[in-house]
Amino acid sequence: MKRLLFSLAVLSASISADAQTFGELLEAVAADNPALAAMTHEVSAEKDAIDAENLPEDPRIEYSSFYAGDVSGQSGSELVISQSTDFPTLYRSRARTARLRKESADLRLASLRLEILSEAEGHYIDLVWRTLERELLETRMSCADTLLQLYEQRLDAGDVSVIEVNRIKMERMSIQTALLRNHAARRSSLESLNALGAGVDNTFRPGEYPAHAEALSPYDFAESLTESDISFRIARMDALVAENEVRTQRQSLLPRLEFGYRRNTDLERKEHGFVVGGSIPLFSSRKQKAVAIFRRAAANFDVEDVRLRVRARIVAGCDEVEQLRRAMSVYDTELMLRTLDMLNRKVRAGLLSLTEYLQQVDEIYQNMGAYLETEHDFHRASAALLSGRL
Repeated sequence: MKRLLFSLAVLSASISADAQTFGELLEAVAADNPALAAMTHEVSAEKDAIDAENLPEDPRIEYSSFYAGDVSGQSGSELVISQSTDFPTLYRSRARTARLRKESADLRLASLRLEILSEAEGHYIDLVWRTLERELLETRMSCADTLLQLYEQRLDAGDVSVIEVNRIKMERMSIQTALLRNHAARRSSLESLNALGAGVDNTFRPGEYPAHAEALSPYDFAESLTESDISFRIARMDALVAENEVRTQRQSLLPRLEFGYRRNTDLERKEHGFVVGGSIPLFSSRKQKAVAIFRRAAANFDVEDVRLRVRARIVAGCDEVEQLRRAMSVYDTELMLRTLDMLNRKVRAGLLSLTEYLQQVDEIYQNMGAYLETEHDFHRASAALLSGRL
């Protein structure tokens, strides 16, 4: 019973309490998750594509050959080598926007990483819960086995009926069914972890619950958690990109420049010269500035929408964590264990009927199971609230 009491507080002594287990698990997921690896390469490709958008156009080479009726063969030729370029300030403006777009891509990668690691943490928390639940069921099975052995001896002595022995056997059947369900749930969590790239086997045993802010006061951290939320940071970065796109569109009204070299030849002489020109974006830039302004307005509204949604989710999460903490404090595990011990002594001494014993014991174990489930829900809610720390 003492070992069970300790397990209700953290974990049983039979479970590995290696503090590095959870951290190593997350490291394995971060290193081997295929979706994260794919997104990493996709972001790298996107960054290269963004850089390519701000490169000058390729040089252009034109060669023309001329012929005349009174001349045998080629009468002349023209070679033009030219290079078009935007106004220098436009390149600087695009470079600022490109830097922000690449930061936005990094944030999206970080968002996917947090999502995957949060999912892995959730499965790990489920494993801790199932391990504690299994220990509770095994303790209950051990008590039922001891009681069955005692009542079979009393049956041989004629002190009890076969009905009472059968009731204990049916109690054992219920516990065995719960153990099988526990095993299936644990196996499901292990497979889910492996699907994320954890690389754990069936012998994997979790340590303690991941450390969360046990003293987290609701609403005290709501504002800071909102500001650090990855989805809110992405929305703000997209708004900065949209703002710089407006500045870039203003710069795009400047003329494009063209420089080059020209060489003309005919039968009598050769001529060399330079090509200088440009183009005024009277039509190509039409409506582009208006489009950028509308997108900037939409991005700013999106920032406010995301902020409100994130803050509402965080405030609700803080409240859920607080209510679950209060619910955990309602359960007096020491009282339940002492009561179990007294009931076991009384039924073995024949001072308590089997019917009353099974009824009271079942109620106590249900409360113990409810405590473990509440503890699990508390850590799940805390993990969701503090997922940004991963």
